[in-house]
Amino acid sequence: MSAETLQILYVGNAMDSQTFKECAEGQGWYVNAANTRLQALGMFINYFPQVVVLNALTDPGLIEEIYEHIRSVDSTPVIILATEWGMVDGATRVVRPDIPFSTLTFVIQELAAIFSLAG
Repeated sequence: MSAETLQILYVGNAMDSQTFKECAEGQGWYVNAANTRLQALGMFINYFPQVVVLNALTDPGLIEEIYEHIRSVDSTPVIILATEWGMVDGATRVVRPDIPFSTLTFVIQELAAIFSLAG
């Protein structure tokens, strides 16, 4: 699956976003990184990513708001990095925020297979 291209939106702090971007780009994926609501929603609407990763560790309220906006527009698969999360639908996975990025790429690959996103 690493030869297939996915477009991913990663929302979180700048350092984690950059680290994830380097890891994902090693898979041949394209990553847009955002750390504000305006950036995240603008990138979501403009680029229509195939998977969204929301890091709720630093600001869970902001991430919840972004998640609700995304869900009001589309059912794009979302991975939420959080220790606990209240609302989950069939296209959302909640994983611990301390998950290694290499494992996170595996979760993204699983979602791509389930939702047939890559190509």
